[in-house]
Amino acid sequence: MTEPKKLNFTNEQIVEISQQLECWFRSFYHKLKGTLIFVPDTSKFFDMETDAWEAELKELKKQAAIPGNL
Repeated sequence: MTEPKKLNFTNEQIVEISQQLECWFRSFYHKLKGTLIFVPDTSKFFDMETDAWEAELKELKKQAAIPGNL
């Protein structure tokens, strides 16, 4: 099994994460790939259309099915 990468975010990534959180988005970090995914927080905006984030939501669902990925 591949070891997860250390959480070494760049300043730009930290700014991007904080901006997304301020806009009520959820932030996910893929430990093995080192990628960030942002999606709207539908628990805050349950009637929000999420079609624009379909690819990100599918990726999260796929990764969540693999234990220890997210």
